[in-house]
Amino acid sequence: MDRDHILPAFHFRILFKGLNKTGDDDSGFQSISGLRISTVIPVAFDLAGEAIKETTLFNPVVLRRAISSTQRSPLREWVLRCLNHSSKEPLPEVLIEILNEEHEPGLAILLMNVTAAGWQLSELDALNSKLLMEEISLHYTSIDVKNYGEIEGGDVKRSE
Repeated sequence: MDRDHILPAFHFRILFKGLNKTGDDDSGFQSISGLRISTVIPVAFDLAGEAIKETTLFNPVVLRRAISSTQRSPLREWVLRCLNHSSKEPLPEVLIEILNEEHEPGLAILLMNVTAAGWQLSELDALNSKLLMEEISLHYTSIDVKNYGEIEGGDVKRSE
């Protein structure tokens, strides 16, 4: 296996299509977790005795970052607006790019039809000197993973 093409798990960025005026503060996260899709085979049957169709489950993706007191976050505003008002304002796409050593995308993970699933603030504790962290959870209805070399035209749709 050629070690020059192995991507690091620590060098990434995330871009949100459909959010107005997102900047570096909404693309830099400490961690992104929960990217998982699985199929559940049912053990239940409908009234006619037919097995209920298998279900595809998408885990929520969880984004973690430190909170800055000086920067406005359109992402946080969108999440809280959706959660506080039970509104469905899905983002059409969220693009996670895994970057190589030249800071160029090597892998693209595209989440479609993204909605807010949750928001959490880390514990406020006067006896501890940790950073104030926020955790944003997002639902999505499909996921696509591509190497940048495999993508038609050599590029992926980028955030506007």
